[in-house]
Amino acid sequence: AYNLKRVINIIGTEKLTEYFKARILLLFLSITENKQKWVQNVILSCSSVA
Repeated sequence: AYNLKRVINIIGTEKLTEYFKARILLLFLSITENKQKWVQNVILSCSSVA
């Protein structure tokens, strides 16, 4: 909690909120990209079996 209070005092809540939004978006995009790759691999493996 101490370090979080320091960050808020240094950069402010608005910039910290924007930072967290950007990190969440990057995480979501990463997860989505991994799911897309997984689905493509499943489709390719199914088509090679048939």
